[in-house]
Amino acid sequence: MKNEITIPDHFPESKEENIKTATNKTYQVVIHDRPNTSATFYTKGIDTDRYDSLIMQHSYNHGVDPSLVKAVMKAESNFNPQALSQKGAQGLMQLMPDTARHMSVYDPFDPDENIRGGTRYLRLLD
Repeated sequence: MKNEITIPDHFPESKEENIKTATNKTYQVVIHDRPNTSATFYTKGIDTDRYDSLIMQHSYNHGVDPSLVKAVMKAESNFNPQALSQKGAQGLMQLMPDTARHMSVYDPFDPDENIRGGTRYLRLLD
């Protein structure tokens, strides 16, 4: 059985292809000819594409829509990997310390670990 993920044009070097995840699910990636303006972020002075490769990697591994991961990062930290909330949430996806530990995130300020843990957590919410 194939699952289909639609990737907005703002992900660099994307094309139509079949991708196998760590759980042996196969996804067909489909890119539209027109940009998906609903997923475009207008953030002055911030490189919103900086983490796209990590978002794509962890989204595929955990079966989460990459646009959702990017939207969470925008809303929670405005793409700041050093973000720290008054309540103690940390990093790009604003993981609470207990959640980070449960998701095996040892350095919540490391973008790769934070996106992996946050994406894994989003999958558990599904």
